[in-house]
Amino acid sequence: MEQAEAQRRWELSPAGQAARQAEAAEAQWRREVEYAEAQRRHQLEIAQRAEREAGEARLRWEQSTAGQAALAYGRGDRYFSIELLVDGDLAHHLNDIAKAGWLEESVGGRRHKKTAIQRPLDDGSHEVMRETFEYRTYLFRRNV
Repeated sequence: MEQAEAQRRWELSPAGQAARQAEAAEAQWRREVEYAEAQRRHQLEIAQRAEREAGEARLRWEQSTAGQAALAYGRGDRYFSIELLVDGDLAHHLNDIAKAGWLEESVGGRRHKKTAIQRPLDDGSHEVMRETFEYRTYLFRRNV
């Protein structure tokens, strides 16, 4: 009991209150340091994600028709050849190549790819769906 009373008196004394304030200030400082560290980690994660997404976007562009044409032009290639699917996007792809600085020289070969998908029906028969895709090979020369 005496020890508890002495402890209570010390806590109420100026030295005890100063010690309590110092502990509170240290706890607040630790929280602020932890918060700042969490913020730094979060910003680092955001930067890493942005860098990764930029790399993925760059890779997608390099694999696109426009990217292939621009890279070939940038390398100084005299000719650029590409095989394109004849579909609703064909004109868009050809325009992308022209924007990169290429002039259409000729349309080379044509290739057809046929696919067949069989789907079983409830009556034991099956349905066959066939598609044919046409590809054309285009040759371009530098627009110099």
